[in-house]
Amino acid sequence: MPTRVTTLVEISRTVREKMRAHENLNQLSFDLRIAQPTLHHIMTGRTKHPRSDIVDKLCAHFGITIVAVEQEAA
Repeated sequence: MPTRVTTLVEISRTVREKMRAHENLNQLSFDLRIAQPTLHHIMTGRTKHPRSDIVDKLCAHFGITIVAVEQEAA
């Protein structure tokens, strides 16, 4: 099965869409132990590059798997 390469922009867009669909941002903040203003800044795009631990928590919560691929110099 071919692997689809997903860019960070697509991952970010997917996380933002799932956050917007979440009914209660305060509850999400509490559940994930991420400050509500941080979630808001990510959702609105003010935070362009959130810390990796926050991205990991959000992806785990929403069922998004990130596979890091290193490319070797040819």
